[in-house]
Amino acid sequence: MSKRGWGSDVHTVLLIMALSFAHGSLAWNAADVATTVYTVSGLAFQPKAIIVQINGQSSATDAITNTTDARVCVGVGTGTADRRCQGFYEDDAAATMDTAEIYRDDAILATVSAAGAADGLLDLNSITSDGFTLIVDDAAPADLRVFWWAFGGADITNQQTGEITEPGATGVVSYTVGAGWQPDVVVFAGCPLTAAPPTAAEISSGLMIGAASGTAAGSQWVFWGTSENAVAQSNTNRYGKSGECVALMPVTGGNPDATAVLNAFDAAGFDLNWTARASTRKLIYLALQGGSWAAGNSTIDMTTIGNTSVISGLAFAPVGVLIASHGQVENTAATGAAGHLWSLGGFSSTTSRRTQHFNSIDDQIDAVVVMGISYDEVLVFLISTGTEAEIDVSAMASDGFTLTVDDAIARTAFYGYLAFGDEPAGAAAFRPLKRRQLLGVGH
Repeated sequence: MSKRGWGSDVHTVLLIMALSFAHGSLAWNAADVATTVYTVSGLAFQPKAIIVQINGQSSATDAITNTTDARVCVGVGTGTADRRCQGFYEDDAAATMDTAEIYRDDAILATVSAAGAADGLLDLNSITSDGFTLIVDDAAPADLRVFWWAFGGADITNQQTGEITEPGATGVVSYTVGAGWQPDVVVFAGCPLTAAPPTAAEISSGLMIGAASGTAAGSQWVFWGTSENAVAQSNTNRYGKSGECVALMPVTGGNPDATAVLNAFDAAGFDLNWTARASTRKLIYLALQGGSWAAGNSTIDMTTIGNTSVISGLAFAPVGVLIASHGQVENTAATGAAGHLWSLGGFSSTTSRRTQHFNSIDDQIDAVVVMGISYDEVLVFLISTGTEAEIDVSAMASDGFTLTVDDAIARTAFYGYLAFGDEPAGAAAFRPLKRRQLLGVGH
């Protein structure tokens, strides 16, 4: 078994007494055969949950390419027997749109070929006292850069990944997490596949990212992008909305045909109110209990360099923030827009941030796929020739953070964020009382 370190990217760690967070990147190289192990170590805590992502880029420095096929995947894991991922492939410059999708519950990252077959698998091999290891189960088809986000600390008392199948009818559906416990936050990913994992298919590409820390509209958000397969001219769409944590589009694009709102966190898990549904597509989630979490959303006017968006009034000092955007104004409910564009990143300080970004441009005779990776911005939006706009984090405060426009475009961007930090003093002791109240045995 060969072993490798986490590569040239010096990962960043932010540790506080109760909730710990670290992020970094590593190289998943095509030349690395099965059983190759990648090691992340030297963290000041033992991770309890990990989120990972790829987009097809391999660079350890800022880069943009419009000549590389997209290999996008998002994975979540809490242990070697509890991990899952969803992702897609998209062929750049194809005369007919050529896309595929994959869903695995035996790997934390996966790639899929144009023919709809798994062609790269990376699994969670161990969680150690100061990090984690990943193992190659199937060699990658290309060099890829893996972003990882690790969470730990005494505040996090429960963690679990899971699967949801789009229900047969609208209305409230309850989901039990693990053996049954009350989450404080849930992060979702979704895809157009309906079969149980492990599965892959030559089908329209699509990926949903959502988050919810409460039932209010300002405490949940969702983004979805899709590219239709096997059409002569590209048909790509996107959607971003507050007040929803799940949204899925049909394989032909257009408008979302499934949406759900967090209805409640309860003693055994969480409830989703499905306001629309159309199929039996699969979603995955990561649920966490403990710490302070805020799945909020806002906008930033990108017209002028130096414009800011200030998030304040959080009940905690953020240890870190994950952030997502589709590069335009918030969509009207159940109404998509042209262009499969998104940026997904995060930060722990004004000098420790990263993002991956993607755009499959709409209405092109041959597919135009543009991808980027950045280590000095938190959101980047792309056009066919390169960067369209860039947004950085310029301040971290005791109750929030500030974003600043570094590269301007005459447009406003809606974004969702997931901020996290220490659990308030005394909250852990109060948590069992909240459970009893929800069960109706206390007042």
